[in-house]
Amino acid sequence: QLLSIVMATSQQGKESEDNCIRLSVMNPANLKTTGVFSPVKIISNFLWKMKVEEKSNSLSVFLHCEQGQESNVWFCETSLEYSLVNQDDPMKSIKQTSDYRYGSHVKFSGWGFSSFLEMSTILDEYEGFIKEDSIVVEIRVIVKSKSGDRFRKKPESTSLPHLK
Repeated sequence: QLLSIVMATSQQGKESEDNCIRLSVMNPANLKTTGVFSPVKIISNFLWKMKVEEKSNSLSVFLHCEQGQESNVWFCETSLEYSLVNQDDPMKSIKQTSDYRYGSHVKFSGWGFSSFLEMSTILDEYEGFIKEDSIVVEIRVIVKSKSGDRFRKKPESTSLPHLK
């Protein structure tokens, strides 16, 4: 397999105590062929996943908030910190921040940076971002406010006794 991923911060689909999605991407030179998604992570009752890909010789990083089926009207106001971890010196990690409002009012569920850092810099082992043919990308999610009934528990279905 040319491309593999590892999610290190939580079990897939379980509520997480931390607000960081961490993705290790093996063989990042092959991102041009296919992008990768992280497993889904639950933060503040919302379902999140990261997408990492190469676009125009740059690393692209996006955070997606999965839209649930429970409600058509919802929003989630966030502060986001995207990081490409420098594996030699974490103080040299590249970080970008953004505020974004996810919700039913937007056409696409992903938000991020289409040109986070040039791939030539990332693939240069002297820069410290790649180790053992792997890079690490993180996104910290802070939910500032949210609204909508998409997370209310649906009532259990009641079955009527069958009439004979």
